[in-house]
Amino acid sequence: MSEEVLVIGHKNPDTDSIAAALGYAALKNLKEGGGYKAAHCGEINRETSFVLSFFNTDPPPVVEHVFPEVRDALDKKFVRLPSSACLADAAKLFREEGVKAILITDPRDVLMGILTLGDLARWILEAERDQRDIWN
Repeated sequence: MSEEVLVIGHKNPDTDSIAAALGYAALKNLKEGGGYKAAHCGEINRETSFVLSFFNTDPPPVVEHVFPEVRDALDKKFVRLPSSACLADAAKLFREEGVKAILITDPRDVLMGILTLGDLARWILEAERDQRDIWN
């Protein structure tokens, strides 16, 4: 697993929430060879602190927020295509690479823009409406 997965209970963690996060992360690490880490949001209450101390277990790290960030929505793979390529090349690249966007570059490999799958679909639909041959 390339990225760490945080296992978190609910916002105001109580003993069962912290114990479940610790246990589930440990189970997933055993079954899948690592990559899981228990964490929590909010303050740990006195009861949970006592239980963790009794079992000589450190509390999991606190996570400030669990809101998705822009980087979570990005494609992890970046595919480039020169601006001189035809739309058929772009369509083939979308199909083969399974990406939603292609970086379009100039002859020096400098980014000129981004072609999305939606851009390509719109171009095809408009060309069909206008009866233009866009594949050559």
